[in-house]
Amino acid sequence: MWRVVMSRPLSADGEYDVDLAREQVPIAFAVWQGSDNERDGNKRVTHTWILLDTGLEGASDS
Repeated sequence: MWRVVMSRPLSADGEYDVDLAREQVPIAFAVWQGSDNERDGNKRVTHTWILLDTGLEGASDS
């Protein structure tokens, strides 16, 4: 099992930054598995959005 911890401010106003100060944020993942000969652009991806629950109840989802 993998666990990833990332840290940054929830609010962001940069052109390419996502604002995480909301109750749910849609995310997707790409996974590279070298033992399955996945390399370069070959990888597995989620085919639907996964909703990340930020735990910020009542936050704006706009």
